[in-house]
Amino acid sequence: PLYSSALRSSSALPFTMFKKVILALALAACVNAGTIRVPMKKIDDHEFVDTLRQNRAMRALNLADGEKVGDTGTVDITNYMNSQFYGVISVGTPAQEFQVIYDTGSSNLWVPSKDLSGNRGKAKYDHDASSTYSADGGVFDIEYGRSVSCNVALRRAACCFSVAKRKLTSILTLNTQCSTQNHSGPVSGYYSVDTVSMAGLPVTDFKFAEVNDVSGLGAAFSAGHFDGIQGLAFDTISVDGVPTLFGSLCENGEIDACMFSFSLNTDEDGELLIGGVDETKFTGDIAWVPLKQESYWEIELGDVQVEGVSMTNCSTAIVDSGTSLLTGPTADIAALAEALGARSFIAGEYLINCNADAPDMDFVINGETYTLSLADYIIPDGALCLFAAEGLDIPSPAGPLWILGDVFMRKYYSVFDRENSRVGFATKA
Repeated sequence: PLYSSALRSSSALPFTMFKKVILALALAACVNAGTIRVPMKKIDDHEFVDTLRQNRAMRALNLADGEKVGDTGTVDITNYMNSQFYGVISVGTPAQEFQVIYDTGSSNLWVPSKDLSGNRGKAKYDHDASSTYSADGGVFDIEYGRSVSCNVALRRAACCFSVAKRKLTSILTLNTQCSTQNHSGPVSGYYSVDTVSMAGLPVTDFKFAEVNDVSGLGAAFSAGHFDGIQGLAFDTISVDGVPTLFGSLCENGEIDACMFSFSLNTDEDGELLIGGVDETKFTGDIAWVPLKQESYWEIELGDVQVEGVSMTNCSTAIVDSGTSLLTGPTADIAALAEALGARSFIAGEYLINCNADAPDMDFVINGETYTLSLADYIIPDGALCLFAAEGLDIPSPAGPLWILGDVFMRKYYSVFDRENSRVGFATKA
C-alpha cells in the first residue's frame, strides 16, 4: 500500500567529489492517484568497478597536486561518473526522452542540445521538433572547480588482492596526455522553456537548460550512460534561481504529498516514488531527521563508529542519490578503512577480502544507529571487492561533510520530505 500525507512516525525524531556513474533507466508512468513511479535501472557491478578504476587512474595523475573541489565547495561534475542509477525524463511535444541522474545533490535540469557536437551516443534535445517549445534566451553556465583534461588509456594486465598475505599487486599500463587548467571547467548552454514530464506527469512552460558545451566534464560525460542531470535538491542552490521541477510538481498540486522516496537495491533495479512512500518496501517505522538547512538534503551526523570507536569529528552529512559510494574527510576514510581491514590501492581506492571477518560500521544519526555490514559496504568484482567509500575533502563553507550515497540508501529506504524539511530512514523490506 501507498501512503503519503498520513505518514507514520517513530516516537523519536531520528534522523557534490568524485561521484559514480554507470546506470541506465526505463520509465514507467503509473500509479495510484497523486503518486508516480520512476524505475531505477542498476548497472552491473563489474562494469561499475571497471569504470570507477579507470576514473581513479585519471584522478591519480592529479593527486600529487593536491586535488580538491573548488574553494567555494562546488562539486566536480565528473563525480557523476560514480552514480549507478538512472531514470528517464521526457521533454517537449512529442516527447523526447533522456536518461538522467535523479540527483538529490543538485537542483537544475539540463539535457544535451542538438547543438552539442560529437557525443553520438547521447540523446539530444531538438527544440525545433517540439510544438510546445519557447525560447528563453538566458545563458546557462556552471563553473566547476579546477579541472584536468587527460586522454588516458588504461589496461589492467593483472590485479590480485590477498588479505591473508597482506599483498596487493597491480600491473597497470597508462598512456596519458594531460593538460592541467587552474580555472574552472565549463558546462554551459542556454535556457529554454518547454513541457517536461517526469514518469508521465507533465509540467508545462518549465525552464531548463540545453547544454552545448560539456568540455568541463571531460571523459565523464562521453563515457557515462547518462544524458543529463535532474536535480532534486532545493531551489536555494538552483543555478540562477530557476524553479525546480519537483518544486513545481508540489506547487501545482499534482502529487499527494511534497515528498519522494528511493528504494534502491544491491542486485536488482530500484524505484523512485514521487508523492509518497510505499509501505511494502520497508519494515517498521520511518525515523525522521530534521534538515540543518534547505539547500542540499543536509542533516546532523552524530558519529561514525567501528566497534564503538569513533572514526570522525565531522558533524554534517548530506544524503545524495547522485553518489554511489560513501565519502568522508580523507583522514577519516583512511582510519575507517584500517579499522575494517581494507587496504589502500590507487587514487584513494581501497580493496578488501570479499569473505573477510570484518566488523560493521555504524552511522549515528539523531539518536538512531544505522549499521552497514561487510556485504553492505563492498562492491564485488569477481574475486576482488572494492571498499565502497572514498576520501573527499570538501572545503568550507560547504564542508567538511560526509556523503551518504547509494551504499547507504540501498540498505535503508530513504524518504525526502520537502514540505516538512526532513528526511526519513527505514529498514528495507
